[in-house]
Amino acid sequence: GQMASEAMNFVAENFQTFLSDDKLKKRMLTELKPVILADLLAMRNLMLWSPATGRYLNAVDREKQLFFFVLAYVSQEKDRFEDLKMLISSLKVPLLVSKKIINVHMLGAGLKKPAEEVSGLISDLLEPFDNLEENCNLSQLCKDKKKKLRNEEDHKFMVDACRMRYGTIPHTTHCSDVNLKLEPWSKLNSSRSQFCPGPFQQQTAVCSKDLKSVTVFVCKLTDLYNKQSELDNNATKQDKEGKKGEKDKDSSDDAKKNDDDNDEKDEKKDEKDEKKDEKDEAKDDSKNDDKKEDEEKDEAGEWIVCGVSVEDSSGEKSLGKTSGKGVKSRKHDLGAKEYITEISGHYHQDKIAALDSRGKKKELVAQELFTMTTVEDLSFKTNLDVRLGPVRDGKTKVGTFYRLPRQITRLEKDSPDRYWWLQGFGMEMLGLESDPPESRPTRFYPIWGMQTAHKYYPAKYEDFEFVAGVKKHQQFSVKGIQECCSLLNTQDLDFLERTPVHEVVDIGDSDDEDQCAEENGDDSDNENDDHRRSSSYRMDNEDSVMIVDSDSDGEDNRDEGRESSESGRAKNQHQQEEFQQGMMMGHSLFGAMATSGGPQPPSAAADNNGDNGGAEIEPIEIPSSSDEEEGGEGEDNEEETGSQKKRKSKLQNGSAGKKTKS
Repeated sequence: GQMASEAMNFVAENFQTFLSDDKLKKRMLTELKPVILADLLAMRNLMLWSPATGRYLNAVDREKQLFFFVLAYVSQEKDRFEDLKMLISSLKVPLLVSKKIINVHMLGAGLKKPAEEVSGLISDLLEPFDNLEENCNLSQLCKDKKKKLRNEEDHKFMVDACRMRYGTIPHTTHCSDVNLKLEPWSKLNSSRSQFCPGPFQQQTAVCSKDLKSVTVFVCKLTDLYNKQSELDNNATKQDKEGKKGEKDKDSSDDAKKNDDDNDEKDEKKDEKDEKKDEKDEAKDDSKNDDKKEDEEKDEAGEWIVCGVSVEDSSGEKSLGKTSGKGVKSRKHDLGAKEYITEISGHYHQDKIAALDSRGKKKELVAQELFTMTTVEDLSFKTNLDVRLGPVRDGKTKVGTFYRLPRQITRLEKDSPDRYWWLQGFGMEMLGLESDPPESRPTRFYPIWGMQTAHKYYPAKYEDFEFVAGVKKHQQFSVKGIQECCSLLNTQDLDFLERTPVHEVVDIGDSDDEDQCAEENGDDSDNENDDHRRSSSYRMDNEDSVMIVDSDSDGEDNRDEGRESSESGRAKNQHQQEEFQQGMMMGHSLFGAMATSGGPQPPSAAADNNGDNGGAEIEPIEIPSSSDEEEGGEGEDNEEETGSQKKRKSKLQNGSAGKKTKS
């Protein structure tokens, strides 16, 4: 029932906890039934992680630990040897075979069974993957084996064995979802956006190992580009230090010469120094008061994030301005099992309050926040639900959240949480390189690392042979499982599921063409489709008749129709010309013709009747008002042509009637 399934999910998602605890592990080895253990091992959300870092293990390491757990379970009792095949079929056999983790001789030695007996039990599981290459597409392997396998159970085993568990395949992405922090009653046209790096100058600082600390640097907007003043200040400081050094040298020389003469003056100087110290203390107090006032004035200005640095065991990497006049910073240290899963952008309190205002002002503020160029501070949320930052406490409010792109979270919706983490930062400088620095705003964006159950390729990935009929993110090889791909732009996110194979037809792009083809009832070329769209066909599912208006103004056309009916099989080109001529006249109404392919033009009907021997459709003549007035003339004409007892079918406006016998 539902309670049992929830219990199984809980055990699967926390399986590492059961393995790490000796008592729980012993109970699983002795008390679990083989069928329940097989169902547990087959679950995709069976999660194992590193006890040292807290990160999920990759595909190979996870299956390796589960395989040795199965061996320990089977060796507990002799009767469990018969369940070895069922338990191993629950693992990812392609990885175990290709990495030479599992083989018959090793199993026989571990279980103290003859290799021949073990081979006879599980050889059919290992045989399909004996000659598996690391670059082989596992999806293609499943398609090829489907034709050879006799039953559905074997095919299901192949498919499940080639599907990876959650949190196993490594990736990185430079894209993020940017969501506004709004009150429940707030209404905006757009409350979220998505950022991807554009065609501007990019700089990145990415950690190759586990992140240890993050440092955020902020400064006033007026001090961000004031580099010349900093250089001037540094030059003046150096000049002052040089002058002080010269004075110190001169004073030391004079002191050596006049040591004997200045003994009496030392006492007087000490008294003067004491008085000076008292005055200096008073000045310091006044300076401290002035500093507080200056700090308050500085806080009142507009601030901005000017730099970021990340640190791992290999060293520290930084971006932007990390030192200089007015720069403030704060370092956030992470624990051994702690990593960042969400970033918050802080803004001035007035901007955040404007999101709840009325009119167009809130829309303009929301657009400014989505640009990410005016972020005043950053804070971080970890997997332990700990909030780090910001640099200036109490001066700003949270306005935006940076999270993993929704295209990935949608495909990984059933995966346990926190399979992603902050890997580094990127800095994008807008504008042209020839522009002055003051006119080139910068924005900092997160670079995420993640481990997923699917393989996400960049749009222009060419190192892998895809197959038709399978979605792109479900195709990978043993080598590709260990490869870390990077998603850098919007196109990469849009092509996560689309396979770059010519044989695959995108249904969304061909809906319009299919609809037109169904309405016109023909699968011919586009040129004929355009011609058929111009004709006035009408579909009727119940009655399929062709109505011919025998107006007196169309006598010339009726004569041409009689000549065509006598010939029986006219050329298609001549009939098309007659059909077009009849449409230009505007006197005739055509109904739909009941054929197996839907409504067809008269030329197609003639081809079917004449060439293919299809069913003939007899036209029904509806007399017009002109025929009633000239009815007598029609009867006289019949008497004059009495030698003809059967009247030939008329061909009106290029339509084909029944063939008459001569």
